[in-house]
Amino acid sequence: MLFVLRRCRHLYNSALEQRKAFYQMRRKSLGYSAQAAELADLKAAYPAYQDIYGQVLQDVLRRLDKAFAAFFRRLRNGEKPGYPRFKGTNQYDSFTYPQSGFALAGNVLTLSKIGDLKVRVHRPMVGQLKTCMIKRDVNHWYVTFSCEVEGEPLPPSEEEVGIDVGLLHFATLSTGETIENPRHYRRGLKRLKLLQQAKDHKQKGSRRHKRVAIALAKAHRKVRNQRADFQHKAARALVNRFGTLVFEKMNIPNMSQAPDPKPDPDNDGAYLPNGASAKAGLNLSILDAGWGQFQAFCVAKAASAGR
Repeated sequence: MLFVLRRCRHLYNSALEQRKAFYQMRRKSLGYSAQAAELADLKAAYPAYQDIYGQVLQDVLRRLDKAFAAFFRRLRNGEKPGYPRFKGTNQYDSFTYPQSGFALAGNVLTLSKIGDLKVRVHRPMVGQLKTCMIKRDVNHWYVTFSCEVEGEPLPPSEEEVGIDVGLLHFATLSTGETIENPRHYRRGLKRLKLLQQAKDHKQKGSRRHKRVAIALAKAHRKVRNQRADFQHKAARALVNRFGTLVFEKMNIPNMSQAPDPKPDPDNDGAYLPNGASAKAGLNLSILDAGWGQFQAFCVAKAASAGR
């Protein structure tokens, strides 16, 4: 699987470079269809790609196409465009079988061009399997299936609630109830700092540096999983209870933006105090709370439940 992941990353970067060069020479955009039509020639020129299922390679090109579509959308809306970037070794961590080439029988997953893999199925499959995504997270591998099932909306509810997210309390409801802030990142910050310091003191590229880097990534993964688990459960409880959920409109990137330094007119090369240290602590708490992710969970669960 690591071989497939590396080849997919290489294809993504090569396709991005091709699009950039094509536009620079012809002032025209190169689309997905034109690049997908060249996959046969790519396999003939580079036999390594013959060991990868064709639809997996097509999905890599679709992923790049979606990145460009998002870039042009932001450009039209006057937002910060964010041109698609080349992916480093640790920045491309998944590949997908979008339609076929996979089968699950019990705890054995069969992937075309890869073979049989033993998996731990944490819950029974429901509905028709549509896609299969293989993802690497530090030193663990996960498989995610998307299934098509009949929707089961919740019973109608006339209750409405306004939700005000914050830092003292994670959320305050218009009913007067509060959801406490677990502060997962703050609780794990001591270990994260120790591991970061240990990593900084190791020679880059050495085995010790790599070992500490993996431990640091696993510690961040634990915090990330704890936050997601808490927010999933909180969102599910709200959607099950209320028929309408109302959030305040917030611009979280602006709220967590560091203040710009202003030069001191009386001292050359110096800057006026701008409370950057205090703001850094506030920004850390805002990002630790994960308000945007929580709202996204509530929206997705409400839409699925007919709320």
